[in-house]
Amino acid sequence: MDILKHICAALLPLLFCTSCITDFEPDIESKSVLCMDATITPGDSILLYVTRTWRWSDGHPNDRKFNIEVDDADVQLIVNGQPRERLKKKVIVHPWNPGEYFSDEQLMYVADYIPRSGDCIRFEAVSPTYGEAQAEVTVPFPVEIDKTDIRFVDFHAYPSEAIDDVPEAGEYHMELDLKLWFTDPADQTNYYDFTAKSRGGYSTEESIYGYNHFSVNCWFDYEREPLFTEHVSALESALGETWGYTIFSDRQISGKNYPLSLRVTDISVHYSNPGRDPEVREAGCLELTLKHVSESYYKHVLSLWEANDALVGSLGGIGLADPVFAWSNVSTGAGLVSAVAPFTVKIPLMDLIVEQMKNQ
Repeated sequence: MDILKHICAALLPLLFCTSCITDFEPDIESKSVLCMDATITPGDSILLYVTRTWRWSDGHPNDRKFNIEVDDADVQLIVNGQPRERLKKKVIVHPWNPGEYFSDEQLMYVADYIPRSGDCIRFEAVSPTYGEAQAEVTVPFPVEIDKTDIRFVDFHAYPSEAIDDVPEAGEYHMELDLKLWFTDPADQTNYYDFTAKSRGGYSTEESIYGYNHFSVNCWFDYEREPLFTEHVSALESALGETWGYTIFSDRQISGKNYPLSLRVTDISVHYSNPGRDPEVREAGCLELTLKHVSESYYKHVLSLWEANDALVGSLGGIGLADPVFAWSNVSTGAGLVSAVAPFTVKIPLMDLIVEQMKNQ
């Protein structure tokens, strides 16, 4: 009974606290400021999204009735220190249908200038309503994937048709270990992001040859690559999940030739190409992209990890540490202007399958 008395005594203050809780909005005076977002890619159009900050209780920008876009901004593009042009306003329509509650249009500020690697891109925006904002970024050069080593961990083939030992229809299951070799430029500090996806989805109606189809499903396991968790401390690694982020720096590999390690599991391929159409055969692949990213990109993603998954962010969420906010290189502290130079390699799956079947 003494134990029960102690428990009841401990719970009693909590009951009083819960009875006193009520909704309340602190009357903190704040002014909306300009927010700028853009990702610059060499050889691609410049699209700048200009919005404003808002009070959390005002609404949510995904609500069609709540608009945070700024349409009265004058935005100057400066390239390598020289004024280039004033950006034009253009409404961009999303290719997908967001439905009743989400707007399918965005007001963007668009430049005629096509950026190149090595360019220093600067935006200077002035709005009569929300004031001024500036941000700049240097566009990186692509870092090539020199070669790709592929090793089969598992392979099962169920071909239903073949012509001259080339499968024209069938089902295939496999698991692969990949090493992607690249050389880090030694003359500067570099930052990277890595993405992998499967490509398939080719499907046509039945022709005189039959039904053309290529579908691919798989899972990418990033845990074999230690660079993807270089930002995670030993304590954080022991306490929580560390997967989901593929950013890394060159602080361990500066100037070196290095192989990124990746395992692709649960690969399932369904293939039908009775007409031996090269387009169908080439439709299925693994698409691997090494992105050479700006420091702003890296720091922003790292701040998101710190806020959502790191120990300091978890403690800040319950009031035991300072809160972690998203990193910004915009002068107002709102938004992100970053740059990405991607290099992509594609691994045709049917070429792998045919070669493996010949070696069995």
